[in-house]
Amino acid sequence: MNQVKGKIIRILSPTQVVIDKGFVDGVRSEMEFVIYEEGDPLADPDTNEVLERIEVIKGRIYILHVQERVSVATTMPPHSGNGVLKIYAPNDPLHPEPAPDSMHRLNVDPGHLEPPTRSSISVKKGDRVRNIYG
Repeated sequence: MNQVKGKIIRILSPTQVVIDKGFVDGVRSEMEFVIYEEGDPLADPDTNEVLERIEVIKGRIYILHVQERVSVATTMPPHSGNGVLKIYAPNDPLHPEPAPDSMHRLNVDPGHLEPPTRSSISVKKGDRVRNIYG
C-alpha cells in the first residue's frame, strides 16, 4: 500500500472531517489515518544530520465515504482503544492517553527527556493527515 498524505479541508463536526484525497489517490473506505502536526527536527546524535521531524499526533480517523478527489472521515469510537481526538495527557505529549501502570517503562535519564513542542493540539482546517499502514 502506498502512503497517502493530505490535509483536512473542512471540519463537518467534532467527529467528522473532509480530507483532500479520494479514490484517485488510493483512498478506500475504512482506511485509517492520523491527524498530525510536524514537530521538532530529529537529528542523529553522532552526525547532527537531521533525519526528519517528529509527528505530533492529534488524533486518528477512518474513512466513511470516498469520492473521486475527497473523502469524509470520522473519529474512531472510544471503545476501539485508539484514544482518538482526545486531549493529550500532560505527562505524555506524543500519546493521547498516559501509559497504563502495567506498561513497562524505560529507565530514562531525566536530563535526556526532550518532549516535542507544538503550536496547538486542536484539530484545524489545513492539518496534515496520512494513512496508517495496516
